[in-house]
Amino acid sequence: MPESARTATVAVLDYPGPSMPARTKSVLLGDDRFSCTYPLELHLPNTTSLPEYAAAVGDNIGERPDVVVAYCAAAPIAREVARRFAMTPRLVLVNPEVPGADRVIRELASFLAGDARPTESEDRRAAAAWLADGADPDRLQQILGDQHLARLEDQFGGPQPHLRPIALQLATMQIAWIHHLAAGAGGPTDGATSTAIADEHHLVSADHRCEPDCTARHEVFGESAEEIFSGRRLADAVAAAGSRPVPDRG
Repeated sequence: MPESARTATVAVLDYPGPSMPARTKSVLLGDDRFSCTYPLELHLPNTTSLPEYAAAVGDNIGERPDVVVAYCAAAPIAREVARRFAMTPRLVLVNPEVPGADRVIRELASFLAGDARPTESEDRRAAAAWLADGADPDRLQQILGDQHLARLEDQFGGPQPHLRPIALQLATMQIAWIHHLAAGAGGPTDGATSTAIADEHHLVSADHRCEPDCTARHEVFGESAEEIFSGRRLADAVAAAGSRPVPDRG
């Protein structure tokens, strides 16, 4: 088989939340040019630490892939994962973002506020305090779980035995998303999360361009993210990245 036609091993970092369809997966699925793994579908790490999160993702990947593909806020996690291999995989990042600490606080504050009222300053303070105090997932699950349980009991007219497991599952899903964002934020002094590594390729939409000083290679695929995922150009770019040899960092 010629080198250009070989099957590339690809690790896809697509967050599997219910409101976020795995669009990268849908583009690559069934393409015989790739052998894909989806480490975030196997396990969502239970930590806000970027090194620990990336280590868990790397364990789920196993052997070094030819390419790591990541979408949006998974970009800094993909960089950290790639650095863990002696031979750095090619990185293809789609509309990459580095979520700031303020975004993490806003997202968590909105969960604490719930659906019944707008987010208030006290929610933001509670979110910031939880992160500063060690981000204990058990404490947060208790808070969010009780909140969901109260809402469900109100909807169903009172306590019912099947509601608590549902409430805890909803809380678990929210906490997993906060861990993902917080790990991507990487901490205020971790410049590695926002610095492109060698031969990094960014596929961006016109409404989501990188900063002018970004050192990665760039291609603009349409006006919005929807256009990136509507054709075969993303799959072709991943195939091209997978066909190129990767030098050992020594």
